[in-house]
Amino acid sequence: MLMPVRKALSDWDSASLLTECFGTGNWQADKQVAYGSGFKSRQDDFAITFHPDALASNIETLLRPGMSESELRTHFALCTTAHWDFARARKRLPQIDWRKEIRPVMFRPFDFRFTLLHPDVVTEYRREIMTQFEHPNLALLATRKATEGFAVFVTRVPCGHKIVGNYDMTTVFPIYRYAVKDRDSLALGSEKGEVNLSPTFLRRLAEVLGLRLQSLAVDGVTPENIFYGCIPDLRTPLTRPPVTDSRVPSSGR
Repeated sequence: MLMPVRKALSDWDSASLLTECFGTGNWQADKQVAYGSGFKSRQDDFAITFHPDALASNIETLLRPGMSESELRTHFALCTTAHWDFARARKRLPQIDWRKEIRPVMFRPFDFRFTLLHPDVVTEYRREIMTQFEHPNLALLATRKATEGFAVFVTRVPCGHKIVGNYDMTTVFPIYRYAVKDRDSLALGSEKGEVNLSPTFLRRLAEVLGLRLQSLAVDGVTPENIFYGCIPDLRTPLTRPPVTDSRVPSSGR
């Protein structure tokens, strides 16, 4: 993530790792908590649809009395790993009001579809990260260990794991972090979100801009201002060097 710099420094040398800019700034503590990959259904044919009614129909087929796993597999290309269990899905889904939980998601860039973010539908739904979009939020999407070249995108809704690359995993960096229900270790307050930008990054930004930093707030600068300001820079060729460049970290700059 680029910041304003003095002319004596090069833009590239002034860049920070994205993992240093979000969460606490410590990727070992932050991964899958402050940021992480998008969801992975392992059974898109069943779990991802263009209309909510189509998804409801798929789940109704799963829950139909007398339905067997072998018959259901004649209708859909279902997950074949231990991530999904037919009997477990038929037992647990009727216990929730799943129709109300169907929501729009970003499946591919500019491709919004519908799913149910529940492990019996989307087998790897990345609960800690995807639930951050149950409240107003904005997230930077970026590739890590990019074999196709570094790329970025943005989202306000839950998203899949292949947004900015065909092969490389998409990492989701929300600018706000909210409490995750039933996970006391991640509780940050019920409805109130906390800024998901690292103190070190904000302190450095405040110093460069000549502004005062109070708690996790730079005077006169909102997290959205920072987010919108960094996107044009991330799109420049400077921040997308070839993968042969030894300076390219696995988490992107």
